[in-house]
Amino acid sequence: MDTNMLDSVTHNPTEPEDMLPPNHTDSDLPERQMEETTSDAIPTMPLPKVLDTIRTCLDNLRSLTYNITDDNTADKLLLTLKQAQSEVYATLPKKNFLPVFPCRKRKILSSSHVMLPKKKSTWKSYKFAGRVGRKADERVTTLDQCNPAETEADEQVSIPMNIDILDASYCLTSDEIDAGLQLITRQWPDVITQSTLLSQQKTMFPKSDLDGKLCQVIHIKEAGHWIACTNIGGDGTLRVFDSLGLKLKLPTIKILASLMKTPGRTFKVRSEAVQKQGDSTSCGVFSLAYLVELLHGASPAECSFDVIHMRSHIFKCVSSGEWTSFPKTDGSNKRTTTPSNYSYQVYCTCRQPYSKKDGDMIECHHCKEWYHRSCHAVPASAFCPVTGDIYQYNCVKCRQTHLV
Repeated sequence: MDTNMLDSVTHNPTEPEDMLPPNHTDSDLPERQMEETTSDAIPTMPLPKVLDTIRTCLDNLRSLTYNITDDNTADKLLLTLKQAQSEVYATLPKKNFLPVFPCRKRKILSSSHVMLPKKKSTWKSYKFAGRVGRKADERVTTLDQCNPAETEADEQVSIPMNIDILDASYCLTSDEIDAGLQLITRQWPDVITQSTLLSQQKTMFPKSDLDGKLCQVIHIKEAGHWIACTNIGGDGTLRVFDSLGLKLKLPTIKILASLMKTPGRTFKVRSEAVQKQGDSTSCGVFSLAYLVELLHGASPAECSFDVIHMRSHIFKCVSSGEWTSFPKTDGSNKRTTTPSNYSYQVYCTCRQPYSKKDGDMIECHHCKEWYHRSCHAVPASAFCPVTGDIYQYNCVKCRQTHLV
């Protein structure tokens, strides 16, 4: 190397070459260098891995929400989730204002796949089966003490509630309604509730204690609508709270009659005037609110609910395991439904109104009560008697009491 070139280079050992001037700040860096620093701070991941990470975070967040006790924290979290949901919904491809999801193709197995034989199910035998004597009794007693009954512990566990009910466009399903009814039975043990799946399948409710307090939510399958009913304060009349005020048709009346099973020959239903819902998805929310306010001693007809906070109130109460009174307003913008009364003649031991779809009916010669052929073992000759013969049918009750 040329010595003249070495002499021309001045080198200061006290100041490193990469040291910035005294008056230099981070803002004086070139834009390219700032962009490289920012890009290095956030690691890049493929889209499937990012989506898996998001789902994991949402699952962890859902578990943490059961421990939230501060209202401000819950409101902020709800607002953040709503904003994120709206942003994601806006980016989805849509057709006729509805999101379009990719169609998943079914996997078709080729002939090269070999079907493995199914494993035979084996019963797990009891550990002390077939053993007798004092030593076996001691082992069974020790085993029972180590495994106490879990029924009492299960009653204290809070019922999980779907977070989707916070969405105003979400209609409550039978799972959320049944969770609310289970909490009512737990908080008020003298109240009788049953599963809502029976009303969805158009099957009859089993006979319940008529002396108890009955609170139930019924699903009208024809309209896709939830209504609440109770016998509290009805004096033998079933009270119905319908947030839409629909006219009750015969299939719904039959379900209500099977729930009530009135001992008299007249079944009366009174649809009361209550607050009307303002959308098409809040029927289940209002149905639970009517029953909860009734059990708290308030009149559902006089309640004016705060529609904005009703869903969050249901989520908090079911998650915490205690029903409290719903938030209310002054009632200045309240709209009410039109009340209506219904009265039907009921027959047979099923206490149902007459319907041609139920089949043939026959009258008891002694008590003059009509019975369904499907409910009692009535012979076919009773409906097609021989010419000149008069068939006199006596029901089971009359044969037992009057010996006819």
